[in-house]
Amino acid sequence: MDTAEIFKNKHNGERAFFIGNGPSLSNTPLTELESEHTFATNRIWKYYDDTSWRPDYYTYIHRHGLVDKEAITNSTSDETIGFVSSHAKEQLQEDENIIYLNSEQYKDDRVECLRKPETIPDYAYDLWSDDLQEVIYGYNGSIYAIFQLVHYMRFDELYSVVPIVPNC
Repeated sequence: MDTAEIFKNKHNGERAFFIGNGPSLSNTPLTELESEHTFATNRIWKYYDDTSWRPDYYTYIHRHGLVDKEAITNSTSDETIGFVSSHAKEQLQEDENIIYLNSEQYKDDRVECLRKPETIPDYAYDLWSDDLQEVIYGYNGSIYAIFQLVHYMRFDELYSVVPIVPNC
């Protein structure tokens, strides 16, 4: 696929689930999400042997030079559309199920806690894109990109399947 434009407002009024990666995922009944719209990231494919479930959408938004070809290739398929940083394109084979997005990735040395918003640096409040044709931002991981995708596609509800915020 060449463009994210076909996804603009595509899921207006619907709900979505995002699935984080972590050890507890192997005990999660992902098959219960087969009729839901789902997003996953990074190395989600490592759980594919344990379930028939596949995400609808996959994100891999990382800094230049960091391309996990195995994760991207194994996580996208006819069932899963991948939204991947454009800098990864030259390291991957052509794939009609991957949409390459111009991305900017930011990472802090510390991990902020949602219960402590005072720890979020001022510049981070500007890291949001309403137009994925222009840019998508990554901030301390690929999950942040999912929030922008959900907004772009106009989902009304978003649920987390696996906790992604450490207990602060």
